[in-house]
Amino acid sequence: MKGDKKMFAPDKSLLFSSFAIFPKSDRFKLALTAIIQSVLTLLDLVGVALIGVIGSLSVSGIQSQPAQGRILSLLRLLNLDGVKFQNQVAILGFIATSLFVLKTIASIYLTRKILYYMSWRSANIASQLTRILLSQDLNSMKKSSTHELLFSINAGVGALSLGVTGTIVMMISDLTLFFAMSFALFFVNITMAIISFLLFGGVALILYQVMKKRAQEIGQKTIDLSIATNQYVGEVVSSYREAIVRNRRSWYLKQISEGKFSLANLSAEMSFMPNISKYIMETTMILGLLVISAVQFAQNSATSAIANLVIFLAAATRIAPALLRIQQGSITVKNNLAIAKPTLETMRNSGITSSKNFGSNYTHRETMISEHLDFPTESINVKNVSFSYLESNGQKNTVVKDVSFDIPFGTTFALVGPSGAGKSTLIDIILGLIDPEKGEVKINDYTPKELIEKWPGCIGYVPQNTFLIEKSIRQNLALGYDSYLINESQIREALEIAQLAEFVDSLPEGLETLVGEAGSRLSGGQRQRIGIARALITKPKILVLDEATSSLDGKTELEFTQAIHNLKNKVTVIMIAHRLSTVERADQLAFMENGKLIKVGTFKEVKKSVPNFAIQAKLMGL
Repeated sequence: MKGDKKMFAPDKSLLFSSFAIFPKSDRFKLALTAIIQSVLTLLDLVGVALIGVIGSLSVSGIQSQPAQGRILSLLRLLNLDGVKFQNQVAILGFIATSLFVLKTIASIYLTRKILYYMSWRSANIASQLTRILLSQDLNSMKKSSTHELLFSINAGVGALSLGVTGTIVMMISDLTLFFAMSFALFFVNITMAIISFLLFGGVALILYQVMKKRAQEIGQKTIDLSIATNQYVGEVVSSYREAIVRNRRSWYLKQISEGKFSLANLSAEMSFMPNISKYIMETTMILGLLVISAVQFAQNSATSAIANLVIFLAAATRIAPALLRIQQGSITVKNNLAIAKPTLETMRNSGITSSKNFGSNYTHRETMISEHLDFPTESINVKNVSFSYLESNGQKNTVVKDVSFDIPFGTTFALVGPSGAGKSTLIDIILGLIDPEKGEVKINDYTPKELIEKWPGCIGYVPQNTFLIEKSIRQNLALGYDSYLINESQIREALEIAQLAEFVDSLPEGLETLVGEAGSRLSGGQRQRIGIARALITKPKILVLDEATSSLDGKTELEFTQAIHNLKNKVTVIMIAHRLSTVERADQLAFMENGKLIKVGTFKEVKKSVPNFAIQAKLMGL
C-alpha cells in the first residue's frame, strides 16, 4: 500500500465519497445544521454593530456632543434617546454581550450535537462495513491484510465521519461568519474592509497552502507506520519460538520502537500545527490594527477613526478565531482524508459507493442444534467445477479444472494428491467460501451458501491449523456461539469423538482451563483436537477435515479415524489427508493432480489405476 499513488482518487472525489455514504435524510440534517450555524452569524453581526455604536457614543460623550445620524436613529428605535449617556452605553453593551454569549452557547450546543451524531454514525458505518466485509467470499477478504482491514474499520471510519464530514459541516459557519463580517465592514468603511479581507484572508490562505501538503504527508505516514508496527507486533508474537531461536527479538524491538517513536513525532507535529496558526493570526491582528489605525487617522476625524477602530477590533475578535478554525479545519480535513483513504478504498473494492449499499441493520438469527433435523440427506453433487486465481502479472492460474463427482450422504470421501493439486481450493468451493468460475456445487437444490444460511452449524470444518483464542477450553469449543446454546452433553459427545475427553477430565479446572495465547499451554495435538471437537459441537451433517489429523500421534489418529468411521450413515465426511492411513477406509477416494481429477474410487481402485498414488501408498507401507 505504501507509496501507491494510483490507488486513491483525488481529494475532490474523496470528499464526494465521504458525503455519499450518508443517507439523504442524514445529509439533510447536516445541511440544516450548517444553515442554522450560518444564520447564527447574524448575532455576531448585530453584536459587532452595537460595539461600533458604543464606540461612537463614547467618543461623542467625551466630547459632550449628542448622538447624530444613524446612531441617533438606532437609539430612538430602541427607545434609548432620552436615556443618559452612561446608561445608553451600559444597555447597548449588555445587549451586545448577550448576543455574543447567545451565539457561543448555541454554537457549542450544535457542535456537541453534531459531534455526538457523527460519532454514532461512525460506529454505524463501521458496523455496516464490517457486515459487508464479512459477507464477502474468502478471496475478496484476502485482498487486504488483517491489519489494513482493522485500520480501515477503526481509525479510517472515524477519520471519514468525524475528521472529514464533521469538520466540514462545522467549518461552514466559520466561512459564513468570515464573509459576512467582511461584507459588513464594507458598509462601515471600504478601505478598512479591503485591508481586513486581504490581510486576514491572505494570511489564512498562505498558512493553508504551506501546511496542507505536510498534513497530508503526516496522514499517509501515520497509516503506513501504524499498519507496519502492528504487523511487526503480530509477527514476533506469532513466531516467538523462532524469534528466540534465531535471536531476532532485539531486531523486532528495534522496528517496533522506531515505529512508535516516529508515530509519536508525527502526532506531536500535527498537534503543534494549530499553535503556529494561532500565533501568526494573533500577530496579523496586531499588524492589522496598526495599519488600519494609521489609515483611519490619516483619512478621517478622530471621532470617526476611533469608531471605526472599535468596529474593527470587535469584528477582528470574531474573524480571527473563525479563520483560525477554518485553517485548522482545512488541515484536519487534509490529514483525515489521507487516513480515510484505505477505508474508502476498502469500501470501493467491496462495491460500496453510497449509503444505498449499506441496507438495513443486520439481524442475527441464532440457531439451536435441533433445527438440523430436516436437513436434506441427499448426495453432494460437484459438477464441472473450475476455478482460477488472478496472478499479480494479470495472468490466470487455473487450479481446479472441470471437476465432477458425487458424494452420497453418510459416506466418507477423501481428496488426495500432491501439494498444489487444487485440493484446498476445491474444499473452499464445496464449503461456499469461494464461488466457482464455472460449474456448481449442489446439495439437493441448495448451494453451500444457501445451506449454511438455512441450517447454520450443519457443516463442520477443521482446518490444518486450529485457531484458538486466549480463553478457556469451553469458550474455544463454543467459538462464535453464546455458551447457553451448547449444553454439557453436546460438549461431552464432541470431546469423546475428538479423543479429548480423557485429557480434559485430567485437568484440575476441566473445561474452564485457560489455553493461553494461541493455545500456547497446549501441545499441537491437543490444539488440533480442540479444533475437531469445536467442529463437532453443532452436530454437523457434513464434516470437512483439511489435514485435521496432521498433528495427532499414531494412536490418537487411529482412534479418531475409528470414531469418524462410526459416524457412517449419520454424517457425510470429506477429508484432505497426506497420511494415507487416515483415508484407507474411505468409501470413495479422489486423486487430484495439477487441478484435474485423475481417478475416483476405493483406495484399492485408485492405487491400481494411479501409479503416483501407488508409489505413495507403498512408501507408507500400505
